[in-house]
Amino acid sequence: MTEAKASILNADKVAGILRIGCIETTMALKAPEILTQFEEKYPGVELEFKSAMRAALIDDVLNYDLDAAYVSAPVNISGLDQIAVKQEELVILSASRGPELKDLLAGQPVKIVVFAEGCVFRARLEAWLSSKGIVHYKSTVLNSIEGIINFVEAGLGITVLPEEIVSTYYPGRKIRMQSLNKQLGIMNTVLIYRKDDKPSRALEAFLGLHPNIQKSTGNSKMDSLGY
Repeated sequence: MTEAKASILNADKVAGILRIGCIETTMALKAPEILTQFEEKYPGVELEFKSAMRAALIDDVLNYDLDAAYVSAPVNISGLDQIAVKQEELVILSASRGPELKDLLAGQPVKIVVFAEGCVFRARLEAWLSSKGIVHYKSTVLNSIEGIINFVEAGLGITVLPEEIVSTYYPGRKIRMQSLNKQLGIMNTVLIYRKDDKPSRALEAFLGLHPNIQKSTGNSKMDSLGY
């Protein structure tokens, strides 16, 4: 009711509360920039960000707890529209002062440093290990990128993260990067929102921050991965 009253009283202004969800890496890379741009252009909108796992973000959008969310593609859910936002390269990280990756994989058990179950990067790493015939490994679970980088640098395991994260925020760290194959090494990020609702003026304004907006067709090669 409060939002409805504000909308009526400020019919010529963009106002209200906008709740946006992000996976951890999107939050680190894009949230500050988006927040600054949006607040400068639309000071009447209160913008809230939430970081969570992909499945939780999708549920929150469907259940009206979030207006939109950045998640990894594909998202093939009839109640959602999506906008293609970004393509990222994922890489395997290991300590540069430690053994080569092939030697780490030969050890038993292989040690990995990952987010909790449901993380797209963990899923890609586990799929890559499976492709190498490795199904048993020791997992160290952390809840921050900083923690994962620190553990990998200390030689406590390998991980998968976007190359841009490491190059932009952790240059000079004693970390070795190795490319993944194309099927596992490319991640597409989309912005999802409900299609059964007419977007609020605040959400329309937020969508307008994304240049060259194109709705995803859901036909990319990444669809077959199911992540």
